[in-house]
Amino acid sequence: MTRNKKAFTLIEVLVVVLIIGILAAIALPQYQLAVAKARMSEGLLVLKSIKQATDRYQLITDKVAPSFEYLDITLPNCNKTFTTCSSNSVDYTITPSGGVMKASLKGRDIMLERNTGNNILWCQYKTGNSLGEKVCTHLAGGAPATHFNGGYSYHVISNQAGN
Repeated sequence: MTRNKKAFTLIEVLVVVLIIGILAAIALPQYQLAVAKARMSEGLLVLKSIKQATDRYQLITDKVAPSFEYLDITLPNCNKTFTTCSSNSVDYTITPSGGVMKASLKGRDIMLERNTGNNILWCQYKTGNSLGEKVCTHLAGGAPATHFNGGYSYHVISNQAGN
């Protein structure tokens, strides 16, 4: 007598679940890295726009912009406060007295920082944060961290006046 097999065995189901679990474990970190890179790349472009807007404001008024409200740009999905603008994934900050602009990836301890005095753009992350290291190395064109300070690692992204 022959039996018609119409169902999967428990072993077959377990093997499929195991394969899906392994694939998910490999894919999830790569997905998180791609999302972090994309958000910080967006932050880089927004910081450039903020710098250009603050430069325009300073050329017109001969003063440093005291807040985002004085800039001639509109940031997408951003709720403006005095010196902070928050989107869904990135916080932007300007410090008029110190000439510093920052873009911080929420919940990831990764930050872009531009000092308008010396015009150096840094990517920094908490030392030991492998996602931060990968993102900053990517944004720095593959260059390793240039220095370490206060538990953070720093990559130079740009130190040219036009960037």
